[in-house]
Parts: sequence; C-alpha cells; structure tokens
Amino acid sequence: MNSVSCNITYRPSPVSPGDLAALVIGYSLLASRSVFGRHVYAVGGNLQAATLSGVRVKPVTFWVFVNMGVLAALAGVIFSGRLNQAGPTAGTAFELDAIAAAFIGGAAVQGGVGKVVGAITGGLIMGVIPMACR
Repeated sequence: MNSVSCNITYRPSPVSPGDLAALVIGYSLLASRSVFGRHVYAVGGNLQAATLSGVRVKPVTFWVFVNMGVLAALAGVIFSGRLNQAGPTAGTAFELDAIAAAFIGGAAVQGGVGKVVGAITGGLIMGVIPMACR
C-alpha cells in the first residue's frame, strides 16, 4: 500500500473579528436593555441628576472603571498577539485615536450620549484613515 502524504497547512482564522462581534452585541444589549446600562448613561449625562434620581453613583462608577480595565487588558493581549511581541512602547499615542473614534462615532463631550455601534464605526473609520493616507 502506498500512502499519500498531503502537506496541508492550516492557517488559524483571526479571532479578533469574532471577539469584536461578541463584545458589540453584548455591550449593545447591556447599554440598551439593562438597568446598569441606563445608570451608566445617567451618570455620564449628569452626575447630580443621577444622584438625585436614586442612582448609586459610586458603585456604577467603580464597575465602569473595572470594565475599562478588563477591556484594556483584553486589547493588550490581542494587540501583543498580533505583533508577536510585548514591548513597553507598543500602543503609545493610541489615546488620541480612541478619543477621535468616540467623537466620530457620535459620543458627546458632556457625556450621556452615544451608542456602541457608533463607537465601533468611529474606530473602523480611524483604522481606515492611515491606509487611505498612503
């Protein structure tokens, strides 16, 4: 019997678009259909009005910052995986891009306004701009 050997190379599919889709769907549902999402919008819109409305501002603020830390860690893991290295200067000057993406997506400076899909759209636009400027 002759055995035939096939040299098939498997390329792993990128996990980032699937992760992004899951995060967008999850956060869209959280922001629009949960009490916590409404409280986040209330605190972001007007802190004093949210306090007077009965929103417990300190726990909401705490969990928003915890959430930001977890998402920053996830972004760091994905970014270092895509670079195949973890350097101390990786990701410098991304702050302005993130702020610009949020404003392009429709977030307000005063807070309390914006959608998850708008922020993702702004991020995609900011990702395409460097390619268009070549």
